[in-house]
Amino acid sequence: MEENTRFGKRIIGGQSVTDDSYGFMGILKINKLSDGWFLCGATLINNSTLITAAHCVSTPKYNIPTKQLIIGLGSPNIAKQIEVKPLKVTIHPQWSFSTLENDIAVIKIPPIKISKKIWPINLATYGIAQDTNVVALGWGKLSNNDDNLSENLQKVGLVTGNPELCSALKPNKKRNSKSLLCTINSKSLRKDTCLGDSGGPLITDNGNLGKQFIGITSFGTNSTGFGNNECGLKSGYGFYTKVSYYFDFIYNSL
Repeated sequence: MEENTRFGKRIIGGQSVTDDSYGFMGILKINKLSDGWFLCGATLINNSTLITAAHCVSTPKYNIPTKQLIIGLGSPNIAKQIEVKPLKVTIHPQWSFSTLENDIAVIKIPPIKISKKIWPINLATYGIAQDTNVVALGWGKLSNNDDNLSENLQKVGLVTGNPELCSALKPNKKRNSKSLLCTINSKSLRKDTCLGDSGGPLITDNGNLGKQFIGITSFGTNSTGFGNNECGLKSGYGFYTKVSYYFDFIYNSL
């Protein structure tokens, strides 16, 4: 992984969510024991399955045991969520920390009652064109200079980039470009995802089709090499695991 690559952790330039418009959004709490608790996002796709990023549930040396994970659902406010213990986590068998390839994992939970507060999102079955308006969701820091987490879910509007340009800019040239989506900060008025938003969804909201799950927050890069922790810079790019590319893996893990 190049030094100017960073995993997604916080929403930069977003808005607070206070209603049930994103009932599919879950928070993944990861207990790394001596290293403390970490937060990621997770997306509910049916009453017993969530999708997250593989790097949220693994380290370069081992996969994090299921017993060290907790899912929060049912409210944009962390303190008001119900907590669920995962039953099983399936990480993509070709996930690689070194190349960031196949950054996706499936989490199984006991069946949960669908309601106005908790409901699954559809997986997008269509391609995403350049300059498409999309929305990213997550909890975490609200700026580069703020170490406090947001109590409420944040959303941010972004714009997808040219696939060829994104391919040329991706940090690891070996990674399969067809498995990625990217957003370009210069087109999004320096709005961005960053460290803590990892694993959360990138979605579209296309009228009659409703909300569609298109990507998983994976990593970002500052193309001019500004360092790991700066997010929302005009020169930055956000990269997302393309959900439609992994349909077979997802359905085989249900």
